[in-house]
Amino acid sequence: AGLQIVDPRPLLPPLFTPGRELAVAGDPAELPELIEHYLNRPEEAAAMGRAARARVLAEHTYRRRLETMLADLGFPGGAAGVTAPGSVQ
Repeated sequence: AGLQIVDPRPLLPPLFTPGRELAVAGDPAELPELIEHYLNRPEEAAAMGRAARARVLAEHTYRRRLETMLADLGFPGGAAGVTAPGSVQ
């Protein structure tokens, strides 16, 4: 898992925690400083990358999105009863 440096977006905070799971450059002029910061602190960059990967696997997979959509549509149990075509239960 690698560190991501992204631009600020209004919908970002509910999806990822800036400063914990990814770095945010508010202005392109900040990029060289942020890049140098994380190149000089590889453990910090790696920790952020691992945290982002953990968040993606916990909350942002296709299965998780499908579960959320089905639950929002009122299907009992969300995607609990949904299986991939050809899979064996």
